[in-house]
Amino acid sequence: GFYGFAGYLQAKPTEKFGIGFRGEYFSVYNSGLEGVVGLNDAGKGSVFAGTLSGNIKVGGNLTLIPELRIDSMKEEFFVNKDLNGSKGLASFLFAAVFAF
Repeated sequence: GFYGFAGYLQAKPTEKFGIGFRGEYFSVYNSGLEGVVGLNDAGKGSVFAGTLSGNIKVGGNLTLIPELRIDSMKEEFFVNKDLNGSKGLASFLFAAVFAF
């Protein structure tokens, strides 16, 4: 089986700018989800992820959303740039949202 939870914090200091943080935790036990998270020999594994997001309105209908996300596990489930196992992963995403 598995379980997880997430928490959100958001602030909007101005009409055109907002910032937020999302923390997530996901845990697997008794296996069953191989390939989703790194599992130890007992078939258990977990991942914690933190995401920092900006929300920038640059026009009437256009919003830019940069995000920095960091994932962390006890097992070496991720792969680094040298193709070696890693317990963490950092990623950056940039979205442009046009509402009509």
